[in-house]
Amino acid sequence: MGKEEVYLSIVVPIYKAEEYLAVCIESILKSTFRDFELILVDDGSPDCCGEICDRYAQRDKRIQVIHKQNAGVAEARNDGIRSAKGKWLAFVDDDDYVKEDFFQGLVELTYGRETDMVIGNHMEAENGKKMRRVPNLKSFSLEEKNDIQKARAAVFGAELAPEYTNGFYGMGYPWDKLYKMSIIRANKVVFQHSAILGEDVMFVSSYMKHIGGVLCESSLFGYCHRIMKESGSHGFVDLEKITNTLHVLQKEIGKETEDIVKEGLYVQMVRMLATAWKRFFMNPRSGLGKVSGLKAFFKWKKAYVESARKARNKYLPWKLRVFRLMI
Repeated sequence: MGKEEVYLSIVVPIYKAEEYLAVCIESILKSTFRDFELILVDDGSPDCCGEICDRYAQRDKRIQVIHKQNAGVAEARNDGIRSAKGKWLAFVDDDDYVKEDFFQGLVELTYGRETDMVIGNHMEAENGKKMRRVPNLKSFSLEEKNDIQKARAAVFGAELAPEYTNGFYGMGYPWDKLYKMSIIRANKVVFQHSAILGEDVMFVSSYMKHIGGVLCESSLFGYCHRIMKESGSHGFVDLEKITNTLHVLQKEIGKETEDIVKEGLYVQMVRMLATAWKRFFMNPRSGLGKVSGLKAFFKWKKAYVESARKARNKYLPWKLRVFRLMI
């Protein structure tokens, strides 16, 4: 990779989002911060998303379009990372949008500071309702390794680091953040495509393993996240993808050396097993697959369930505490 050509690379993975995509792209192009490239990754979307991307690319030279066969959001983001030429990297989901001063606010936090990661808060709306602020994180600036690793644990849940969170969610979203591209390249940080659930959380955790400073500004609410019931994070997931995700997570538990982060990984195992129960076993689409699913569950029991049982109650939201008692 040659000399960085722009200050910020913005990657948008795209699949079946034609209803929202134009709003997403327009919001980024209206940003008051101008020194960026916009990488639109058409992940083999069967609707008009590819055409929409090409039309915008003809209008603005800062836009690069990647058309590829469908391989999932993790590989789409990885393709964007490989094409990025910026000093810093950001992600925007295809059905979300940003306020015009969002990137300006984040980028200004990088000026004159030795930080490797910048974070803001966000707004969210469920199924078309009005956007509301989510004061998820407190403001903080961390440079000590132990402090950074505790914040890294908060990627897996707010309860793991209450001094940095307000008890809503963890810090595992890939958007609402800026990442330094030199760290991503040097440490080969990528989204794990085999972990179809929680791949964004694992990316953020992997990145934070290598940083020497992180800065969060709680007053920044410029990222607007739509929660869609039928989106990829809420719908049916088949058994093979669930099994792959649990396997990746178990490997991460085995490799992790930071005790507080390992506590977070145990919490994540409980969450992934609960998600598997909801999105496979309780989903009508699983049909007769529930039989093979139950067989798989008993195979998982020794490795994955034992890891889940190591999660401490004080780090688990109450619903996960109940689920942990059931398994």
